[in-house]
Amino acid sequence: YQRRVHGDFNMFSRKLGKKILSSVLAMGGLGLIGANMFHQQNLLVEAQPVNNEPRRDPWARSKNGDKIKNPEKIMLISGNANKPLAEGIAKHLGSTLANSVVGKFSDGEVNIQIKENIRGKDVYIIQPTCPPVNDNLMELLLLISTARRASAKEVTAVIPYYGYARQDRKMASRVPISAADVARLLETVGVDRIIAMDLHLSLIHISEPTRPLYISYAVFCLKKKNRY
Repeated sequence: YQRRVHGDFNMFSRKLGKKILSSVLAMGGLGLIGANMFHQQNLLVEAQPVNNEPRRDPWARSKNGDKIKNPEKIMLISGNANKPLAEGIAKHLGSTLANSVVGKFSDGEVNIQIKENIRGKDVYIIQPTCPPVNDNLMELLLLISTARRASAKEVTAVIPYYGYARQDRKMASRVPISAADVARLLETVGVDRIIAMDLHLSLIHISEPTRPLYISYAVFCLKKKNRY
């Protein structure tokens, strides 16, 4: 009986020792991983340059009334939705609207013609899709297509009022998601970015295999810092 108890005690001691040893090794491994991560983080912090410059106010140019630095690199184009808004934006930037024709043929079709060279320029098309929504949307689509076919470097649609924005989800069966469909139309004709306000959702994401398009709340959207 004593031998049996002694053998059971030895077996229990060996199992307990193995568990303690494995726990110690695991804790030691976690400690080494944590120390390595902490060391790498310190190296990254040390490698980053120290920037003591004060943070730049993104509204400084607007507050000071400064004009854009390179007005020859951009082109502002307006449809018929809100001409005074487009003229006010151009005046604020110290630029002018491009010479263009946005009208209608005798049968009601939209007539678009840009009478200036926009090759290699960043084109901003200012066209809210306010009522009449479909007419203004068609003007916007054709303006984007015209700028893209005229070899514009980038085409940005400035849409303060995004038509169909409230139809951004399926509230019933067999209904379209019109906000996403309009975004897909804009992407198909070649828009690169959209500046929009008054969206129903904070983000409408349309992702195609070749190029993702994001539509979100924005007042200004510049791809590169200090570009203009």
